[in-house]
Amino acid sequence: MAASEELAQSLSELRELARGLHPAVLERGLGAALNAVAARSKIPIRVSYDADRRLPEPVELAGYFVACEPRFLPLVRVR
Repeated sequence: MAASEELAQSLSELRELARGLHPAVLERGLGAALNAVAARSKIPIRVSYDADRRLPEPVELAGYFVACEPRFLPLVRVR
């Protein structure tokens, strides 16, 4: 197996492991978690999140992981 294939497999395994973990930052809600993701970004990101109450935990978790996934960067709306 080539080094690049091993790296891809390891990354896939790491992502699978991470899916089973609950990010502590979500304890403060999805808005705070998205702002934390934006603060860590190497490119400027403005978060626009408006919810009148907390979303169900599975929804917040899915939203957080989508925001953290680099493959979804093309879906980000640029103004």
